[in-house]
Amino acid sequence: MPLDLLPSPGPSGALAVLLLLFALVIAWYALGQVKWGIFLKDGGSPQAKVLRLLLAIALAWTLVQFISAYMFAWRMLKTLFTG
Repeated sequence: MPLDLLPSPGPSGALAVLLLLFALVIAWYALGQVKWGIFLKDGGSPQAKVLRLLLAIALAWTLVQFISAYMFAWRMLKTLFTG
């Protein structure tokens, strides 16, 4: 996938992990605004927290895929003008 922007696997892996953790924090923060009691029987139950975590992971993965595709496209676009 486009996360191979760095020359060696070590830095690429570190970038991927940091990007995933950052996206997970953003997704968790964003999901904090949802009123879970409207959609679930008990919005404060452990199952609701697990559901929030799973949704945050799914959103984080989607966000990372978008960011990496954007970075890849930006890198490829630069070659259009440099020749």
